[in-house]
Amino acid sequence: MEDTLSRGQLKLLMCALRLAQGEFLTRESGRRCLYLIDDFASELDDARRGLLASRLKATQSQVFVSAISAEHVIDMSDENSKMFTVEKGKITD
Repeated sequence: MEDTLSRGQLKLLMCALRLAQGEFLTRESGRRCLYLIDDFASELDDARRGLLASRLKATQSQVFVSAISAEHVIDMSDENSKMFTVEKGKITD
């Protein structure tokens, strides 16, 4: 697949598979998944990042993402969001 898909396409494919697994788990068990995504914005353009953010929000699950810049996760924000910043090993909110 790496010869056919770009890194962004591969990342979206893997996220789509994980989202499908999470939806299946929720449907079968009634429990929601916890999603952890490192470097959320890498390899994704604005449109794809927005699409992934909206799909994650639609799950109504708890989502933890890391990003280089807060602007890269703005699509994830809503009234229930909490953002933390890590600088020089210190966590602030």
